[in-house]
Amino acid sequence: MQTIKLLADAQTNPTDRQVYQMFDYWRTKHFGDRTENSIAQVVREMQNTFPDYIIEVQENPFCICIVTPIMRRAHGLPLSRDIVFVDSSGSCDQGGSCVTFFFGVTKEILLFMDKWSHQFFMTDDSKSERQALNEIFPNSTLLLCTFHVLQALWRWLCETKHGVSKFERQLYMQRFRKVMYSPNEIEAKVMMDELCNDKSTLFSKHMMTYRNRMLEWCICYRTQFPTHGHNANNIVEAPIRVFKDIVLERCKAFNSAILFDFICKILEDYHKKCLIKFSLFRVTKFEIIFQNFCNKAKLLNVKQKNDTTYEINSSSGNNFCTVIYTGQGGRFCKHICAVHLFGDTVNNLPNLTNNDRIEIGTLAVGNNFDHTFLHKMDMNTMETEVETN
Repeated sequence: MQTIKLLADAQTNPTDRQVYQMFDYWRTKHFGDRTENSIAQVVREMQNTFPDYIIEVQENPFCICIVTPIMRRAHGLPLSRDIVFVDSSGSCDQGGSCVTFFFGVTKEILLFMDKWSHQFFMTDDSKSERQALNEIFPNSTLLLCTFHVLQALWRWLCETKHGVSKFERQLYMQRFRKVMYSPNEIEAKVMMDELCNDKSTLFSKHMMTYRNRMLEWCICYRTQFPTHGHNANNIVEAPIRVFKDIVLERCKAFNSAILFDFICKILEDYHKKCLIKFSLFRVTKFEIIFQNFCNKAKLLNVKQKNDTTYEINSSSGNNFCTVIYTGQGGRFCKHICAVHLFGDTVNNLPNLTNNDRIEIGTLAVGNNFDHTFLHKMDMNTMETEVETN
């Protein structure tokens, strides 16, 4: 009977409505409501909680810029200097806020490094996003993600108002893909002219819009760009999925202030744990990839033509290619692996050296750790150290 009285007493066992009311009060006190003024005030108050973060708040239009400690450390690394991958995800909170990820360096870092005119951006074909990048970074080159280009074309072909049959859709896609992945600029232009002169008037007009932008999506024009083999925007699509799955758990946040708190705490901790796991030899995927490349490269013959160019052919002598030691766009392949086995120094090996792991560990936690902790545990080295001590 005493238990029933306690359960019926709202002071001891609050009702659902009382719990919701207390939660609403706590949330409003710590994160404000959904108005921009309230969110901006809360974010400015929370800035003192994150002294190592770079946080800028702008009103009209309302925008919050966040640079976490890991992002700041990444901006100084060579791997962040060549290209920036940009993508956005909308409706991340109940107010419809949009979160944009920039994987690369900021404008201030680029100006400091005096490499502003050589920067490249890769995005999907979002007009508003690309116009904003053109306005803020006028001297940069904007590239299009090949996946999104093909996806947009397929959607256009599947629309019934364009009158393209199911059989013709696949033919058109195959022809367009040949243009996109053609290794020769002249050949690509010839095949593109054929698509522009197609018997279908609607399709030929649509191809004219792509022809005027071939520099943005055609692979043969990117051979001298430092894309490092990334012709699609999936390098930033994956972090957005992590943000939605790990941080938001496929739910919408209440407002932008809570999004700000999630990014500064949960997302930063997730990146730190992943980097530490990678630096501590817990990820062996790239070691296996490198061994597979080595097995394929053993069947290739390498002949050096000059200081930076090599002629590589198969053991049968039927096929050969000429490559620069950095690879197309800096991407590692079996031909570059053959150059490595030939004895030349290659800077883009997939297997990591001890210095690479120290750099990743520094990216995760800074310089405040003992670098010898990341050295491989070699018995001879350990015995020597013990005898010395």
